[in-house]
Amino acid sequence: MALPGSGPLSMGSIAAELGRSSTGTISLNDADVRLLGGRSGGAVSIGDFFGKSSYFYQSTMTIGGYIGQPVSTLGFSRGSFGSMSPDMAWRGATVNGIYTINNNLLFTIDQPRGNDNWSSLEINTSVFYRENGEYSTSSSSTAWIWRSVDPTLLSGGTRLIKFK
Repeated sequence: MALPGSGPLSMGSIAAELGRSSTGTISLNDADVRLLGGRSGGAVSIGDFFGKSSYFYQSTMTIGGYIGQPVSTLGFSRGSFGSMSPDMAWRGATVNGIYTINNNLLFTIDQPRGNDNWSSLEINTSVFYRENGEYSTSSSSTAWIWRSVDPTLLSGGTRLIKFK
């Protein structure tokens, strides 16, 4: 959820947007705070945070897929099933898929990328941390896999997809 675009704004609100305790210690010079405010250097002020969100991408996934034996696949796979709105351009790459297969969650993009520059994938209220996923890359794609996820995670309907 983004910070308000105007009006009162507290350090507690900024901390909460970053997923921190709203009553904990926080400084305008903390690295994640400066990143949220869009200030890599120079002075930082509360005004830098109006309308900012700690999520760099949000989309709604309409779930598609197929139920089969022995494999069921549910979620979004470009050109095969499901959809994303708005369509996802993720850090300059195209999202090929976010789907479950055999109780594993896969997130794939169409370009080779390092295993950095993002921290988590959220699907509704379920959070998948990058460092807990298995990472692989090739000359044409990158994938992250989380094992043993809830089989009902993508069981139908729509899901809000967010990246930090």
